[in-house]
Amino acid sequence: MIASKAGVIEAHDAATGIVLWSDDLTHDAGFGYDTRSGGVVDLGDGTVAFALWTTMSTTSRIFLIDAASGAVRWSKTLDSGALLGSNGAGTFMVSANRRNPPPSYDATADFSIFDSAGVERWTVRLSDTRYYGSQLLAWPDVPWLTAFGVQRISPGNGYVAAPEAWGELVLSGNSGFAITTVSHALAIEQIQRGAVVGEAVLPDLASVSAGVAAFPMLAGSGDRLLLVAQVYSGSSGLCHVVTAGKASIVRIDSGGAAECPLTLQGESRITGAKLFPGRLVLGRVDIVTTACTNPTVVFPVHIEAYAMSGE
Repeated sequence: MIASKAGVIEAHDAATGIVLWSDDLTHDAGFGYDTRSGGVVDLGDGTVAFALWTTMSTTSRIFLIDAASGAVRWSKTLDSGALLGSNGAGTFMVSANRRNPPPSYDATADFSIFDSAGVERWTVRLSDTRYYGSQLLAWPDVPWLTAFGVQRISPGNGYVAAPEAWGELVLSGNSGFAITTVSHALAIEQIQRGAVVGEAVLPDLASVSAGVAAFPMLAGSGDRLLLVAQVYSGSSGLCHVVTAGKASIVRIDSGGAAECPLTLQGESRITGAKLFPGRLVLGRVDIVTTACTNPTVVFPVHIEAYAMSGE
């Protein structure tokens, strides 16, 4: 499933790449020419959620689409809405109605769960400082959300509030690993039965001026962390404020950590990583120019697989 070209979503055959169906929902969204894709989420029951938004206002629209035919089953217009993710069992989460009320002007937003028929099942309003709302970190049995002011794991009513500093979280049940960039160092916290039991900092990823992009995955029986990490440094370019640097695959378990550097030609930004049995698939984008460009300039995209023996 690919979302691109403003309001277009396409389904492709995984083996041949042939287009199975294509929907242009630009007109349905009602945003005009400046329509942008807000992502695609697989609900796990033959339905996908597709989000569209526009830079012309705070309005966004969520669509539920039949994955086999491309038929639109349901849609809803939201104010400052964002598609956050799914539990893979027929429900998905969005954030909406972001406000900065006085006197503190701290941001708040609604976080809602819908089923694949578009029925709202649950809503909670949380304080938050992130521009697009709190991050949905993981969804094992209930959703884990970063929340403003939270410093430790705090179970709530229908959700778990996680420390606002956490950037990534991978869980199997209530055990796994959390990733945080603190003072330009990459910190890893191990979680067991819903509590932090250990912490470590990767020394080779410290002292980075613009932070680290991390893509964590659980391996083995869930007690081993496989991490794709790429460091960023600041740049003086008007439209190129950060530069992607070295990247590595890191394996972490109770016995220690091992790092395997990745060789990338020129500046190439890793955009995603997925672990399959025996292989790791990466997506990355080559930065062919650091100049300010318009939306018609195409940056080459690579999808490549690396052998991962024993994973």
